[in-house]
Amino acid sequence: MKKKNQKGFTMIETILVLLLVGLTAMAVGSTYNADNFSSYSALQKVIGDIRYAQQMALVSGQAYGFRTLTNHSYEIYQGSPGTPATDPLNQAAFTVDLATNYKNSVFASSTYQIEFGAGGAPTLGGAADYTIQAGTTSLSFHVESSTGYLK
Repeated sequence: MKKKNQKGFTMIETILVLLLVGLTAMAVGSTYNADNFSSYSALQKVIGDIRYAQQMALVSGQAYGFRTLTNHSYEIYQGSPGTPATDPLNQAAFTVDLATNYKNSVFASSTYQIEFGAGGAPTLGGAADYTIQAGTTSLSFHVESSTGYLK
């Protein structure tokens, strides 16, 4: 027998709410694209490494640069291309393979190169756009020719 002032939700109300929450989560989850995340992460890594090369050129007074080795790997070099700088994280040659950590991420071209002189401004590769692709996602950044600012 049901009491008159009984409080709470019925089982049907609870099941309907859980069903709506599940459908909403499924709809939101289906819009997630792993390639978007991968290409954005790869882009941030490349920009950070190029900024490192620029800072090292400023501090040391030597030329530092970035160049792609293949469509998915690059080096940060000291002095001249082919002489990798030392990676401050692992004290090894500063070469990065995007295929290792960034699924499907590749450079749109395997001939990208930026070099910074002693003042931190680009002496090579300034005023150019650089693109990283992952699946159907494509992200770019631009290097200002006079300052080396990356955006």
